[in-house]
Amino acid sequence: MALHNVGTLVLTHASAHFAASIQNFYRSESALGRPTHYVEQMAASNPPQVRNSLLPLPKGAGLGLDLNVDFLKKYMAEGETWWG
Repeated sequence: MALHNVGTLVLTHASAHFAASIQNFYRSESALGRPTHYVEQMAASNPPQVRNSLLPLPKGAGLGLDLNVDFLKKYMAEGETWWG
């Protein structure tokens, strides 16, 4: 199974948990490590970090997310209603 993950921090964490739960996981495309560090900035703490081509499974309740609300609000589309 190869995952197509070029989305948000939520998708990155969900993909990591899904990958860990199946036996035929092979690899995942990712937007992590790009020059802008856009996905990493979505985290208020403990941003995901790939080391030696491996992404540690996020820890914590649920998906292990700690969202950076200020960053997310800053990049909302014009006219978008905050959902948080």
